[in-house]
Amino acid sequence: MSSFQLEHDWMSFDGNETPEILATYSQLRIVIDGQVVTQVEDRRARMTRDYIVGPLYPIAEWIVSQWWPLLEESESPSRGTSSSAFSSRHKLRMGREGYAFPDLMIVPEGASAHLVWRQLSSVHESVRYLASGEARVPMSDVRQSLTDLVAAVDARLEHCGLKETFLQTEWRRIQESVADQGEHEFCLAAAWLGLDPYDVDPNLESDLCRMWKELPESLREDVCRASEPEHLRETSAWVMEGVRRLNGGGNGPSQCADIRNRLPNVPSPGRPWDSGYQFARIVRDLLGFRDEARAPLEEVAGELPLIDAAPPPERSLDAVFVGTAQVDLGVMLPRPGRIRNGSSLHAGCSSISTNPLRLQLCFQK
Repeated sequence: MSSFQLEHDWMSFDGNETPEILATYSQLRIVIDGQVVTQVEDRRARMTRDYIVGPLYPIAEWIVSQWWPLLEESESPSRGTSSSAFSSRHKLRMGREGYAFPDLMIVPEGASAHLVWRQLSSVHESVRYLASGEARVPMSDVRQSLTDLVAAVDARLEHCGLKETFLQTEWRRIQESVADQGEHEFCLAAAWLGLDPYDVDPNLESDLCRMWKELPESLREDVCRASEPEHLRETSAWVMEGVRRLNGGGNGPSQCADIRNRLPNVPSPGRPWDSGYQFARIVRDLLGFRDEARAPLEEVAGELPLIDAAPPPERSLDAVFVGTAQVDLGVMLPRPGRIRNGSSLHAGCSSISTNPLRLQLCFQK
């Protein structure tokens, strides 16, 4: 059974609403990891129930209009749940169009999604939402349930003789993009930047295509997720310079090269930063640091002399590039939640510093 369930039951409804609204009135019950999100107190009926009543067209229309960032954009220091722009792309209630929908936030975190819902009471709504909570569930469950809901609304409109609504045309467009590899890649890259791929500024589109061609495949996603659209050109140029330095080292012997050769392949867990910390512990052992010992950057730099510590153009890109005369290495200072996977990063040393987050030095193979 899915950990993210959107259960609906169509209803007949008469009124002065538009045809797509009247056709999609339904009882909707949302259950996340066994917890009922749509538990409400109906003030008019003076009763408590675990479903809401209203048209599904507005919420399905919002889902397709935000489809790519909703399912792909993760949080970063400059884009997060405290931002109204980010919320407009990830909070279900933003698609209510005057109807009562819960305060449910969907935030992608790689293979999982962080779902947060809150109690809500408004004088303009006849129901009061009673439930609050949060859960992390497989992203595949979220994607499938949203797909099923949109497809059900699409079929309902067809059954009622309604065609070429915004939802239907946009849904076809999304399906066509998924079927075309090049267009699918562009949609993903734009979504990682928090953009609607169907409405990208031509200059930014050019920067995005250039970045996609120049950067190694393993770095494209991290760069897009960490960057702001207006800084994409500078961010990708900074990363490319680091890649150039990493690829320009010699092959002479060194302790650093020996450590890199001895790093095992650690499978990425559900939470990507766990992989980074696992690598960090391994390299601390290889360098002889005790678990409780500090490993300040200045001391580690004795083993890894800095050749370039230029600050990155984005706060969410925490990295410097270091090396010796024999071998170049990448040093990253990742924040938990930002690194989506460990495919492009191999963690080195970690330490406890004044920063509440632990410092990691990441060796790029």
